[in-house]
Amino acid sequence: MATSGAALPRFYIDLRGHFGIREDLSGTELPDVAAAESEALRIAEELLNSWSGMLPSYYDEITIEVRGEDLRPIIMIPYSEFVKYVELVRSGKASNGNHLLF
Repeated sequence: MATSGAALPRFYIDLRGHFGIREDLSGTELPDVAAAESEALRIAEELLNSWSGMLPSYYDEITIEVRGEDLRPIIMIPYSEFVKYVELVRSGKASNGNHLLF
């Protein structure tokens, strides 16, 4: 946990899919990996809301990737996982999921 006045670690949240990669070039300062995963899942929920009228073939191969300060991937959340999570959030049954950690 960061101490008062200490800089928070920076995390980068990218989207990968058939379109290539949409890389987060600026990153976001967050307290820890759990907060980065929560932010990635919040982004996933926004994406799902914006994709409501699109065919599943457009987005079913998309993965959200979280990179740490060293730019190495630390979490990968495939579309199928973030759909399950968003459904749990909407039903009020969300809990920590098992995602692919490196």
